[in-house]
Amino acid sequence: MDVTKRSFRDTLPALASALLQCDVVALDTELSGLHKTSAEAAAFDDLPQTRFEKLRSSARTFAVVQFGVATFTWDPVINKYVSKAFNFPIFGVTGKQLFDLERRFLVESGAVDFLIQNNFNFDETFRNGIPYVRYDEELRARAAIDAAEDPSNHVIPIEEKDREFVEEAMTQIKEWSNNGNDPSVSISADNGFKRRLIHQEVRQRFLGFLGTRSHGRDVVVSRLTEQERARASNGEDEYKNKLHAELEYLIGFRRVIEMISKSRKPVVGHNMYLDLCQTLQKFCYELPLTVNEFKNLCNSTF
Repeated sequence: MDVTKRSFRDTLPALASALLQCDVVALDTELSGLHKTSAEAAAFDDLPQTRFEKLRSSARTFAVVQFGVATFTWDPVINKYVSKAFNFPIFGVTGKQLFDLERRFLVESGAVDFLIQNNFNFDETFRNGIPYVRYDEELRARAAIDAAEDPSNHVIPIEEKDREFVEEAMTQIKEWSNNGNDPSVSISADNGFKRRLIHQEVRQRFLGFLGTRSHGRDVVVSRLTEQERARASNGEDEYKNKLHAELEYLIGFRRVIEMISKSRKPVVGHNMYLDLCQTLQKFCYELPLTVNEFKNLCNSTF
């Protein structure tokens, strides 16, 4: 089954069912490269720590462009394993600059040539690739969201040349608010900057009891109902909720790794030392510095 970012969410229940029923899970990655220099290629006499350092460097340098998951379930009726395969194109979308998720990676020409010769579709990866966010990246992004302020609440300093206009407008609004029977009052402004100052000062000075809207060259000020005041007071929460929702979407493919981890099914693969390094580095945590720590991380994840 070929999965894209559009079908990703709808595919997760089928994957969950396959993981529940299966006996073993196989993983495979397609990568943008294998090693930066020939010195980082695996050697027969590599010590365990040396081999891990080479693979760690590769996993931190090259991108996962496709991730394959296949479940195998023994069928006693036909005396064979039944496989269900899922192919996920992967592409690290960055989202808001606030999240600090910019992805940079190298491309090895030999690896790309190999993929092309095997009919790999790079257009599918870059157009429909599923995003991902590691746990530590998520924590940083959520902290940035919690510290963020709604840009619409940014206070613009009032310059001296505009002060008389603003104060006259505020006086007019205050008189209307205290004594007027009309449902609203209109303030004329000859440019967009002055209109924005009116919106800002009404929001700050009248503490959410008055609302504003633009109407042509005018700013229309009206009294807010109790329901409208509640919505206005929740504006900051709404802004942050949208950011949290976007980050949840960007977490994307990590949910697949979490499902495999929670299944506690045996995980297998062909020559998969690098696959494991890439999987943990891209979708879980920054790889540790030692091979023993890496083994502990693998055993706790799968």
